Amino acid sequence: MTTSTGRIVEPAPFLVIEEPFGSGRTDMKGLVDFGVCIDVPMEVALARRLLETSERWSGTAEARLEWTTNYLKSYLYEGMREVYIAINERVREHSHLLLDGLQPVDQNAQRVVAAVRTKQNTSTYAASPQIDTSNRL
Repeated sequence: MTTSTGRIVEPAPFLVIEEPFGSGRTDMKGLVDFGVCIDVPMEVALARRLLETSERWSGTAEARLEWTTNYLKSYLYEGMREVYIAINERVREHSHLLLDGLQPVDQNAQRVVAAVRTKQNTSTYAASPQIDTSNRL
């Protein structure tokens, strides 16, 4: 297959998809052989969400402030934080590899590549995911 940029993409034994629930989603359970969870502390995830929204915002400053205020109220007082925690716990339960989301992307990518190579060679994993916090700040 050739992409719109002219890059040729060859068939491969692995298909990588972004699926927030991985094999935890009923429809995906039989299709996911290997799931990765990127563990990010809640305050970092919240800060990243607010920054991303702020950087992409195309409305007025007043509308941005209103959205941010409503989002934070929902997060703090309307149960959204608890929803995020429950989702993260579910994702962890169904993951084969748990990465430290505070580590550099390249470092985590290398860990995924190594784990996929292990999968190719052994096709088995430990029953529970492991998280590497050795370099966490």
